[in-house]
Amino acid sequence: MRLFSLLLPLFAAASFVGCTSVTVEPLTPGVKEVLIRENPKVSMGGFLPYVRNNFESRGIATRVIKESDAAGDAYVVTYTGLRSWDLTTYLSSAEFWVHHRSDLVGHAEYHLRGKGGLALTKFERVETKLDPVFAELLVHYPLRAQPPAKP
Repeated sequence: MRLFSLLLPLFAAASFVGCTSVTVEPLTPGVKEVLIRENPKVSMGGFLPYVRNNFESRGIATRVIKESDAAGDAYVVTYTGLRSWDLTTYLSSAEFWVHHRSDLVGHAEYHLRGKGGLALTKFERVETKLDPVFAELLVHYPLRAQPPAKP
């Protein structure tokens, strides 16, 4: 019984710590435009505009294409985004691939191990979770200054 009382606090502490896994291979320099292949299975509102904004804020033009559209010689971004549920939905996994022809030229993956466990950080906004991932993916593309807001 004494062993149980010693292990219980360790187990409780471990269950509150969410472990996030991030793997990134930065996008090669020199890309001017990407075609983003729309993934209709990703049902998080605002996800695709968020992805577009990350590329555009670094000077990379974007166009959205359908799953079945031909891409030709363009750089193509494909993505997945998975939600999990625990009282509400939250982003538990996202992955981004950038291909040029058949070559993988950039890749980023965000994953909450154990779907975040009991850690409250799993409920953070998509932007909070993915901004550091895009910063690594697009490390060769500095953020451009945003124009001042019009009054």
